[in-house]
Amino acid sequence: MFKSPCIALLLALVFTGPPVQKAIAGNPSPAFTYKISGTVNGFTGQKLYLEKLNLQAVAVLDSATVNPKDKSFAFSGQVSEWSLLRVRIGGSGNNGFLVAIDKPGNNIVFSGDSLTIPTFNYTVSGSVATNHIRDQISLAITTYNIINQLDMQLAGTTLPEKDRADMQKQRDELNARHLNRLYQFTDTVSSPISMIFCTVSLLSPTDHMDQWKKINNRIKANQYNFSLAQEFSNQVSELEQAGSEPDMPEGIRIGSVAPEISMADTSGKLITLSSLRGNYVLIDFWASWCGPCRMENPNVVQAYQQFRDKGFTIFSVSLDQDKGRWKKAILTDRLSWPYHVSELKGWNSAVCKDYGIHSIPDNYLIDPKGNVIASGLRGEDLTKTLEQYIK
Repeated sequence: MFKSPCIALLLALVFTGPPVQKAIAGNPSPAFTYKISGTVNGFTGQKLYLEKLNLQAVAVLDSATVNPKDKSFAFSGQVSEWSLLRVRIGGSGNNGFLVAIDKPGNNIVFSGDSLTIPTFNYTVSGSVATNHIRDQISLAITTYNIINQLDMQLAGTTLPEKDRADMQKQRDELNARHLNRLYQFTDTVSSPISMIFCTVSLLSPTDHMDQWKKINNRIKANQYNFSLAQEFSNQVSELEQAGSEPDMPEGIRIGSVAPEISMADTSGKLITLSSLRGNYVLIDFWASWCGPCRMENPNVVQAYQQFRDKGFTIFSVSLDQDKGRWKKAILTDRLSWPYHVSELKGWNSAVCKDYGIHSIPDNYLIDPKGNVIASGLRGEDLTKTLEQYIK
């Protein structure tokens, strides 16, 4: 199955010119004030959380409750730099929307409901960049869904050879158009928030490291030094030092037996993947420092809660190096399943080579016999796939 990157991002926002961009990126003055308001139907009484997203962390800035009478909400405040914010609806799940804060005096108005928010068909006014972010997420989801459907059909054994060849050609051409569009976007977009987040979320460094380096050169040339830009540059350096580009093994193929994993849990007890035979198991690769992983965790929690009594569990493999931060993230994100393991070696963990893990979050779903049946499942794709197998 096609491994769709983290669903998240973007398109262009035209700034007044490079000198202004550089001044704001360095030490913005005045602070970037914002007002984010609107209506969310179908979520009466639910709590909303305003979060600032970076590659290394997710910080909660504020919270509010949906007004039961008119379904309205409002946030106001300020940030000290270019920022990507998320309004998350509820304590878990896939509901929420992203907001780009890129100028003083942002006034963004949102309207959506329980149908349009998960599909990114909600409306936003007051921010061109925020609208572009929504559009790019929606387009990415549509493309990945089509590719995943084609991959599932190609995995079947009953297709005539000509039909298989035609379908493979359709799949490859669609993927090529999608990647060309992403390359053009990240090469030309004016908004550094969009440029960075789109690169991280939609272009795997395993296959697109040259593009990551090109974006990093743009960051350096424009002297962007806000948090998201600094963390991106640091990640590029770490990937280069880890030698993640050349001769990396491919991921485990669908239908193959998942390689054994034997690691210590948070208490030091050794746990093996094979000990969970008889269950559907999601092997989930993540880390406390991985912002996209922490963003995806509510979806993983929701899936666990929905299927845990039906022969499903999660085997979480952390690429952390700091045990304290690893344990704290498990508690903070409410990852309540018992199987959390790590070698505390970061990218030098042997499991990265065994499973072809070059970017996180990533995962593999295995059946009760230990065979891989799906991979790269995120958001609604995870729930829908589990529904196919677990009745």
